[in-house]
Amino acid sequence: MRIILLLAFAFIAVTTYYFTTLDNNQLSDSVISGKAIVYDGDTIRVGNHRILLYAIDAPELEQKCVNANQQFYCGQQAKKFLQDLIANNIIHCHIVGVDRYQRFLGLCEDNQNNSINATMVMHGFAFAYQYYTWRYVPHEFLAKWQQKGLFADNIIIERPSHWRQRHRRQQQNIRRKEN
Repeated sequence: MRIILLLAFAFIAVTTYYFTTLDNNQLSDSVISGKAIVYDGDTIRVGNHRILLYAIDAPELEQKCVNANQQFYCGQQAKKFLQDLIANNIIHCHIVGVDRYQRFLGLCEDNQNNSINATMVMHGFAFAYQYYTWRYVPHEFLAKWQQKGLFADNIIIERPSHWRQRHRRQQQNIRRKEN
């Protein structure tokens, strides 16, 4: 049993290092730097540029989670964690693309080269967004295993992408009933 756990930790450590280091082939020459304003748990503004943190998916601001039969806005907690994480720091975002809403997709880091994206997932305030890449899947696995942040044992949380799909369907049903 100890050997299996040791091998699991070794695998997680190697894959975390591999997926966290920036792949120079994936980076463009565009880097946006400056103080950031946080919109939500995975979206910031640096200067006039709205940037979605690439390959992570934080709960929506209106998204509710359950803890000990009490509902709370888990998206608000993710936003607060991101605000505390980047408070008064200069952020550097390597732009890797643009999404369908014309937001830049950024791999962002602080002045000490700590990945903001990875930190959000490692501390349990965002999911790995596998639609783009599997880069942060090991981080999510580790955060869930260690029961960090919103992955704590007693918290019930829905993947933000699933919540958005369900929420859209509910809004469409409401509109159909009104017509």
